[in-house]
Amino acid sequence: MRPQDARLVPLVVIDTSERPDLDSLFASYTPEAVGNVAIQWGRRDGAPKGTVTLNIKFIAPVEQLLMLDFEIVRQGLLVDGILRTRELYLQGIRSNDADQEARSPKIRVVVPDTKFDGIWQELLMDELVQRSKALGATEHHARFLAQESIRRWRTAQASDTHSVRTSRIRPANASMTRCAAPWPTRREIGPDVADRR
Repeated sequence: MRPQDARLVPLVVIDTSERPDLDSLFASYTPEAVGNVAIQWGRRDGAPKGTVTLNIKFIAPVEQLLMLDFEIVRQGLLVDGILRTRELYLQGIRSNDADQEARSPKIRVVVPDTKFDGIWQELLMDELVQRSKALGATEHHARFLAQESIRRWRTAQASDTHSVRTSRIRPANASMTRCAAPWPTRREIGPDVADRR
């Protein structure tokens, strides 16, 4: 692969301390395992204000539902990266176990286009505008600042192929609302090729 073709795929580290069922999910993805998953973006009832949820329904080799809430402003760059690359890596660890993080396998998940990009753009813009207005900016200036922030994020993402984008989050369990689209067709997922070495 040429350096200019390299892409930075986001890594989401999931705290499984309160979800031992997720430990079995990560354990089921051995280097030889390939599975199926369905993806849906949206906003869910009961989620913290200012968040967007990625709903991942694992179908095989084990059935498991995983809902990941991302803060739109604080973790927006991560969401943008997932939408841009159409994939992410998941890694499950128990909190405060750095040794486990080094040993824990990563699962590569393909995130197909579910027509959420336009909705994401609106949500991101609205949250950034509200944040700037809360700090005293006028509506017009807040919109300018939001557009400039998004432009800078995306420019930095496009040129950054060496650092690792990681976010630690706790999984959620609740129903979804305002979904971008119905469940798409099943997609193939599996461990990273590097994990096979």
